[in-house]
Amino acid sequence: MDWLAQHDAWEITAVAIAPDLGERYLDTIYQTNWVQDLYGEDVLSCDELTAGAPAA
Repeated sequence: MDWLAQHDAWEITAVAIAPDLGERYLDTIYQTNWVQDLYGEDVLSCDELTAGAPAA
């Protein structure tokens, strides 16, 4: 916002990208075989993955 104000660029769109590590998506959007090959057989049964997930 400061840069936009200093350069009188109010008509420019600014975008910020803040990636996460993807650990919250291991059991939903990644292919199971890829996750297991990369992280091991037990990773999808890990309690940490489901700790923040809503109850089914």
